[in-house]
Amino acid sequence: MNVRMWRGVVTPVLVCVMAPLGLTGQESLHTVAGLDGTVAFEVSTRDDVRICRHGINRGSWRGWRGDECADGSVTIVLEVDRGEVRDVDHLRPGRPAPEPDVDLGWVSTADAARFLLDLVPVSHPEVAEDALHMAALVDSVMLWPDLERFAGNRDLSEDVREAALFWLGQEAAAEAVRGITRVLEASDESVNIKEAAVFALSQRPDSVSVPLLLDVARSADHPDVKESAFFWLSQKDDPRVLEFFLEVLRGQ
Repeated sequence: MNVRMWRGVVTPVLVCVMAPLGLTGQESLHTVAGLDGTVAFEVSTRDDVRICRHGINRGSWRGWRGDECADGSVTIVLEVDRGEVRDVDHLRPGRPAPEPDVDLGWVSTADAARFLLDLVPVSHPEVAEDALHMAALVDSVMLWPDLERFAGNRDLSEDVREAALFWLGQEAAAEAVRGITRVLEASDESVNIKEAAVFALSQRPDSVSVPLLLDVARSADHPDVKESAFFWLSQKDDPRVLEFFLEVLRGQ
């Protein structure tokens, strides 16, 4: 699910052009359907996101020592073939990048997120995963309704659904947790998807995740799902976890 480095390959179909004046961000992104080549646009990122030469950092981790980083925005790069997005990537500080064929400039966060999320159900799984990753960086947007929908959509590949569950686990909204638990409660859901849901739960604060993981550890039907809950509980420094493990060892 990691974002690939932009290879810098420019399809020599169009000269570098800017989006026509007067177009909104949404209208500019809609023009992608009629393009060929490399298309770039810039969008504001969440406060906890840093775009670095060696990767994307989120949260308190500040990356590798000496790594070149930038925050506040990200330039997203699309490889478009006859109107179909074949690759979603981003530019990294300190790495040379050729001019895109089409530069759409700044796009609003709402329009950028909507465009990226709309790619998910219609794209190759690898493109869909990268689109989800880029959408998760965008500032001031509510992602959980779409992420929950993707996580529960069995027409999508398991890799895409697992990616949706991962990002759902990063969302602060209480509704995001309910979406994850619905996946776990589905009796006919695959083991891989349920394990991804357990991991997503483990990323929530202990006050939320520990009771839910304890419930999975006690009641999960499949041993792999139960084992996954045990593993993530073992990473928690919480007295409730120790008490539960002692109960198991005593056979209670």
